[in-house]
Amino acid sequence: MTAIVWERRIEFHGEGRRWEDIHRLVADDLVPTYGIPAKIEYSNARNSGAFEIGKAIDLAWYRSDSEEIIPYTEYKFLWPLPEDEMTYNPMLATQQNEGW
Repeated sequence: MTAIVWERRIEFHGEGRRWEDIHRLVADDLVPTYGIPAKIEYSNARNSGAFEIGKAIDLAWYRSDSEEIIPYTEYKFLWPLPEDEMTYNPMLATQQNEGW
Protein backbone atom coordinates (compact mmCIF):
# COMPACT_ATOMS: atom_id res chain seq x y z
CA MET A 1 0.00 0.00 0.00
CA THR A 2 2.84 2.38 0.84
CA ALA A 3 4.42 1.75 -2.58
CA ILE A 4 1.13 2.54 -4.34
CA VAL A 5 0.65 5.77 -2.40
CA TRP A 6 4.28 6.78 -3.06
CA GLU A 7 3.80 6.16 -6.80
CA ARG A 8 0.57 8.19 -6.76
CA ARG A 9 2.46 11.01 -5.05
CA ILE A 10 5.02 11.10 -7.84
CA GLU A 11 2.55 10.61 -10.68
CA PHE A 12 -0.18 12.94 -9.48
CA HIS A 13 2.27 15.71 -8.64
CA GLY A 14 3.23 15.90 -12.31
CA GLU A 15 -0.43 15.87 -13.36
CA GLY A 16 -1.59 18.46 -10.83
CA ARG A 17 -3.91 16.03 -9.00
CA ARG A 18 -1.95 15.66 -5.77
CA TRP A 19 -4.24 17.85 -3.65
CA GLU A 20 -7.12 15.34 -3.72
CA ASP A 21 -4.88 12.57 -2.37
CA ILE A 22 -3.54 14.81 0.40
CA HIS A 23 -7.08 15.54 1.58
CA ARG A 24 -8.31 11.97 1.20
CA LEU A 25 -5.38 10.39 3.04
CA VAL A 26 -4.89 12.95 5.81
CA ALA A 27 -6.40 10.68 8.48
CA ASP A 28 -6.05 7.32 6.72
CA ASP A 29 -5.15 4.49 9.10
CA LEU A 30 -2.71 2.78 6.68
CA VAL A 31 -0.82 5.61 4.99
CA PRO A 32 -1.74 8.98 6.52
CA THR A 33 -0.31 12.19 5.05
CA TYR A 34 -0.72 14.12 8.34
CA GLY A 35 -1.10 17.30 6.32
CA ILE A 36 0.54 19.07 3.40
CA PRO A 37 3.95 17.53 2.61
CA ALA A 38 6.96 19.81 2.28
CA LYS A 39 8.04 20.90 -1.20
CA ILE A 40 10.96 19.01 -2.72
CA GLU A 41 13.50 21.17 -4.52
CA TYR A 42 14.20 19.27 -7.74
CA SER A 43 17.81 20.46 -7.96
CA ASN A 44 18.46 19.05 -4.46
CA ALA A 45 16.77 15.72 -5.19
CA ARG A 46 17.92 15.02 -8.74
CA ASN A 47 19.92 11.77 -9.10
CA SER A 48 19.55 11.01 -5.39
CA GLY A 49 16.77 8.41 -5.37
CA ALA A 50 14.09 10.88 -4.27
CA PHE A 51 11.74 9.65 -6.95
CA GLU A 52 12.23 5.93 -6.36
CA ILE A 53 9.71 3.85 -4.44
CA GLY A 54 10.94 2.65 -1.08
CA LYS A 55 13.83 5.10 -0.67
CA ALA A 56 14.25 6.75 2.70
CA ILE A 57 13.35 10.43 2.79
CA ASP A 58 16.31 12.79 3.06
CA LEU A 59 15.61 16.25 4.49
CA ALA A 60 18.30 17.68 2.18
CA TRP A 61 15.87 17.20 -0.75
CA TYR A 62 13.47 19.82 0.53
CA ARG A 63 13.44 23.53 -0.10
CA SER A 64 15.21 25.43 2.65
CA ASP A 65 12.26 27.83 3.02
CA SER A 66 9.58 25.13 3.40
CA GLU A 67 8.26 23.56 6.55
CA GLU A 68 8.70 19.81 6.84
CA ILE A 69 4.93 19.33 6.87
CA ILE A 70 1.97 21.66 7.28
CA PRO A 71 -0.35 19.87 9.71
CA TYR A 72 -4.00 19.29 8.89
CA THR A 73 -4.97 21.57 11.78
CA GLU A 74 -3.13 24.55 10.21
CA TYR A 75 -5.45 27.25 8.83
CA LYS A 76 -3.68 27.13 5.44
CA PHE A 77 -5.08 23.65 4.84
CA LEU A 78 -8.58 25.07 4.29
CA TRP A 79 -8.60 27.89 1.73
CA PRO A 80 -10.35 31.20 2.31
CA LEU A 81 -13.77 31.97 0.92
CA PRO A 82 -13.36 34.16 -2.21
CA GLU A 83 -13.82 37.92 -1.75
CA ASP A 84 -16.22 38.22 -4.69
CA GLU A 85 -18.46 35.51 -3.22
CA MET A 86 -18.59 37.35 0.10
CA THR A 87 -19.41 40.60 -1.75
CA TYR A 88 -22.42 38.98 -3.43
CA ASN A 89 -23.50 37.20 -0.26
CA PRO A 90 -22.63 39.20 2.90
CA MET A 91 -23.70 36.28 5.12
CA LEU A 92 -20.58 34.43 3.99
CA ALA A 93 -18.36 37.11 5.55
CA THR A 94 -19.41 35.86 8.98
CA GLN A 95 -18.56 32.31 7.95
CA GLN A 96 -15.01 32.93 6.63
CA ASN A 97 -12.67 30.04 7.35
CA GLU A 98 -10.70 30.61 10.53
CA GLY A 99 -7.34 32.33 10.07
CA TRP A 100 -8.25 34.08 6.84
